[in-house]
This record gives sequence, C-alpha cells and structure tokens, in this order.
Amino acid sequence: MVKNSQRFSFSPYRTLNQSLKRKSVLLRGALAGLVILAVFAALIGNLHFFVDRTAVINADTTALQVEFDERTYWLIEEGMTLCQPNPDLRSAHLNEDPICDQFLQDGTYRRLAIDAGDMLEIRLESDKDLIVRFIPCVEERTSKCLETEAQENEIWPRNAPGGFVVISNEALNAAGPLSLSGRISIGSRSGSTGGPDFLVGGSYEIREQNWLTRAFGRRSTILDGGALIPGASVKIISDKEPSRTSNGHFFASILDDRAILRVIALSGGHRGAIRMDVAGVEPFTIDPDWIDSVIANPVFLALAFLLGLLLNALQLASSLFKPPRDKR
Repeated sequence: MVKNSQRFSFSPYRTLNQSLKRKSVLLRGALAGLVILAVFAALIGNLHFFVDRTAVINADTTALQVEFDERTYWLIEEGMTLCQPNPDLRSAHLNEDPICDQFLQDGTYRRLAIDAGDMLEIRLESDKDLIVRFIPCVEERTSKCLETEAQENEIWPRNAPGGFVVISNEALNAAGPLSLSGRISIGSRSGSTGGPDFLVGGSYEIREQNWLTRAFGRRSTILDGGALIPGASVKIISDKEPSRTSNGHFFASILDDRAILRVIALSGGHRGAIRMDVAGVEPFTIDPDWIDSVIANPVFLALAFLLGLLLNALQLASSLFKPPRDKR
C-alpha cells in the first residue's frame, strides 16, 4: 500500500500568532518578576542607607523649646534686657520692676551667644514681648557647663542660669528670623500647663528621596502632609527618637490680629517624622511606611504604567494576527 503523503502547509498568521503568544507569556512573567522585585526593592530601599526622609513643620505658636546642638548667635541690634534670679526673697516681693518682676535687672545686651547643649524656653507674652528663659546647664546634656568669657554687649545663657532676656516686639521685628538648631519642641499639650504655651496651628509635610528617585534624577516626593492640631505639643522625630540635629528659624508675625511666632523647622538625619501629643489621647507619630513610599513615588507609577501599556499592546497584536478559520 502506498501511504497518503502528508502535505506541509505554511501559515504566516499561525506562526506570528504563536510567536506573539510566546512573547506575551514571557512578558507576563517578566512583569510579575518586576513587580516582585519592586516590592523587595521598596523594602530594602526604605532602610537607613537608601532613604533620606525629611519632616517639615510650618507652625504658628506662642511658645517653643530648643536644646541647641551647635553654637548660634542671635543679633538683637535694639537690645534685650537680662533678668537674673534674685537670691533675696524679701527684695523679690518688694520688686516692682515691670520687666523683670521678681528678678533682678542686669543690663542690656545686643548679642545672645548660644552654645551647644544650652536649652532655651521661648515664649511670646500677651504684650508681644518675647521671653527667652535660660534652663540651667546639665552635665549630662553637654561636655561642659562652665561660664564663657563674653564680649562687650554679649550674654551667654550659661553665664546666667535660671535667668532670661526680654526682647521687645519692636526689637524682635527688627532682628528678623532667628535661627534654631538642635532638638526642637513646639507648643505644649493643652491642659498640661496653665500658661500661654499654645500651638495655634500650622501644617506639616514629610518628604522623601530614595534610590528610585535618585536613579531617575527626580526631586523629593511628598509622602504625607496635613494640618497640625491646635493645642498639641509637636516634636520632630528622626530614626524613631527626638531629632537632635533639626534646623529652622522663627520670627514674629500676626495671625487674625493675634501676635504669634512663625516657626519653620526641618528634621535632621535619615528618617524624619512628626510626633504629636494631644490631651486625652496617647501621643502618636506620623511616619509613613514603605507602602506609602511606593504609592507616592511617581517614577514607580510611571514604570508600572508603561509596562501595562506594553503588555496590552502585545495582547492586542496577538489577537489581530490570529489565523483565519477554514471555511467548511
């Protein structure tokens, strides 16, 4: 018997379709691999060494506290009055000085020289004068608590422990922004004190620049932002601890006919965050995680979008080049 010979037929449509199907499968696998790789990269990329995350605070307040980490100078050309503790309690009760009250007035100065380790409590009074109180130096806070030799018209906080300076509203406005550096705390928790230490309001932002934005030359990305809670105590956190290397400045301003201090502060270190302490609730920290980082990253979203377009285009091409069905 002679076997029927099998004829070989070549269909360009079928060949192209099979090729496109194979490429589609490969591309799907590659896309799944890229997604898994991106998740791991996001996890690894959010470690200390790959991420620079900065917390930015823009606050309106009547008080703040700063523990300085470097030498800083405030120049007050119109002068500030120094008030020293009065060791004579009998004289203190009789003192009618409207500026120093129960303290002793000890001259007028034009420059406040702040050393690393000095802690200042800054408060705006109802008469718009600024009170800068010198918290006594503590050995554990700094390597030295010795008095410093001052120049003419210059005062060092550690030379007047427990004292304070009074800066008039006119002198404060003329001085312009005064710099801050170190551990910054703004306001006081409402109800914790009876004084005027009050955060009026403001806003915050947490910005990030990670390995992916650096690779594509992008600027920092805003991960989170919102309003500060009036009456809260706000601290800048870095690496889950109060940031000791924050920077910023403050100046006098007016908000709704009310005198306030406008404070701009930025965290130091790699992992900036915000901690708010509000009366009646546990203190909470605003610190975005790696999921927020991936969602907010425009480079990651753009790559995912382009890969999705490529996959859809390949799927469409595969359906267009299907071989025609044989007619019976």
